[in-house]
Formats: sequence, structure tokens, C-alpha cells
Amino acid sequence: MDMVRRQRLPRRITVVVGLASLCGIVFVPFHLGSVSTFAPAPEHLITSLTAALPDPAPEWSGARHLIVVAGHAVYTAAGRDERALSDESSWYLEPFQHGQLGTMLAHIQRGVALAAADNASLLLFSGGETRASAGPRSEAGSYWEAADASAWFGRAQVRRRAALEAQARDSYENLLFSVCRFRELSGEYPDHITVVSFGFKRHRFEELHRGALRFPRSR
Repeated sequence: MDMVRRQRLPRRITVVVGLASLCGIVFVPFHLGSVSTFAPAPEHLITSLTAALPDPAPEWSGARHLIVVAGHAVYTAAGRDERALSDESSWYLEPFQHGQLGTMLAHIQRGVALAAADNASLLLFSGGETRASAGPRSEAGSYWEAADASAWFGRAQVRRRAALEAQARDSYENLLFSVCRFRELSGEYPDHITVVSFGFKRHRFEELHRGALRFPRSR
């Protein structure tokens, strides 16, 4: 029981959403709140799960800020040059996603920039193998490849603090699984969470997912 109570939980979530406009992408931050109370799991279960986790890597052990870039597409081309990355034919896109690739690439760049500005952050690209026709390729891995092929947009130091959450199937799992992945990698729960996603998902993160994870709006 004491072990559960000592676990530090996220104190604040900030969602950065990309809003399409005639001038490009505008990123709007807003705060979601934090967990104040929770029902602890049985002590024997927590002990066994914690014991199964490896020690965090040195570069991740001090992380306190989780930055999540939610994936929306899978990269399928063999090339990794800038021209291929910006070509829609290189990505497995649903019909309604055509014209959105520039925004997705801007999300990746924004996540890298946020991580570069905070040395206590861990950048997670989140998204699973959501397109069966694209084969065993994850959205998270595709975004990481895009960032790596872009030389991390001139911020190479972020590479060692970037990892994947490659299981999420929707925006709720983007948030939930990334918190779990952060705990796995750093050994702690984050103090602060930033999510980079589309503007039309703002309501989902602010109202639905926040409520489901019991993050009070007032905090």
C-alpha cells in the first residue's frame, strides 16, 4: 500500500493541437489537470509488476515531462529523403487524410522542438500498426523514422530522449499507453504531459480522455 501511495502521478497535462488555417499550423496549448485520488491496486500485484521492469536508462531516469506526438499515418516508402517524406504516395493515407500530410509532419517537428526546449522531457511517438494493408509498420515507428530522416530538424540531441509507444489504436490509448510507457522507461510517472495532435481532437482530449483518466479540469 505504501508503495502505491508513493508513486508520483502526473500533475498537469498540456495538449498542443494543430489547427489548420490559411497561414499554416497554429499550436494552441491548454491544460487538462491532474489526478488527485485513485483506488490502489493490490500490493502483491504492484510489487510483481514493478519488479519485472528493467532499470531506466540513464538519459531517461531524470525525465519528468512526457511529450506525446499522436500518430495518424504509416510510412511505406523505401526512401528516407526529404522529398519522399513529403510525398503523400510514401504514406498509407485514408481517403479523408489526403491534404493533411503537411500537418502531420508539422506535428513531428513541433514535438521535437518541445523536447529540445526541456532537457527533463521524454518524447514519445505514439501509434500502433493501424493499417493492415501497410504491413507490420507502426505509426510511432513511421514518425520516428521521419524525424530521424529529417536530422531531428537541427536538434540532434533529442534523438537520445525519443522513443516509441507502438500499441495505441486511438487517441485515448495514445494518452493512456504513453503514460504507461513513460513509467516503463523512466521509472516514474510524469509531472507534466504535453500532447501534440489535431485541433479537431481537442474535445476528445480535454473532455473525454481527461475524464476517463480522472484528471480534474480544475487542477
